[in-house]
Amino acid sequence: MKVFIASLVVGVMITMVPQPAQALESLTKFRANGQGAAAEWFTGTEEDFTDTFVATDQTKDGTFVFVGRCSGNLLTEEVTCMSGETTVANSMFTVDRRLNTASLAATTVTLWDFDYLTSEEVTVAVDWTATSPLQRGRTNVHWMSGEFMENYHDQTQWRDASASGTWNEADLGDSSWGQIIKYRLADMILVH
Repeated sequence: MKVFIASLVVGVMITMVPQPAQALESLTKFRANGQGAAAEWFTGTEEDFTDTFVATDQTKDGTFVFVGRCSGNLLTEEVTCMSGETTVANSMFTVDRRLNTASLAATTVTLWDFDYLTSEEVTVAVDWTATSPLQRGRTNVHWMSGEFMENYHDQTQWRDASASGTWNEADLGDSSWGQIIKYRLADMILVH
């Protein structure tokens, strides 16, 4: 019995001896707190359609604005898509604290058609009004594979919304879809 206890003590002591740490090759941390809104307008007939999309993402560094539009003819199967993005001052986009409303002031964006290598400037302005109760979500992901480890966490609040807007001062009408969102996220990646 004494031999067994002695062996057990020695075994525990060996596992308690500090082992050399594996060298850390890289550590990447990313945090973001922000808010934004997005909306889509789809209009069409049996022959033609136009699909317009506007999205914003506001952080302490500014407000990112993405604008895209596809239009086409279903009979000839010709479709043209243009998109562009810009960053504007935070004063150009506002969201109320409870995500009831959001507003993007008139913003000019250069849209590119990469198939035909053409561009055009458009000015968009959008107002969002919440249509659903406040919803909340949370994601926690811990992932390891070999020498790679990632920890990701986010907390999100959002409301579905209707949006009205203008495209070069022409009314876009009521949106087909819309949303107002607020988020906090943190991502940490370690590679040994």
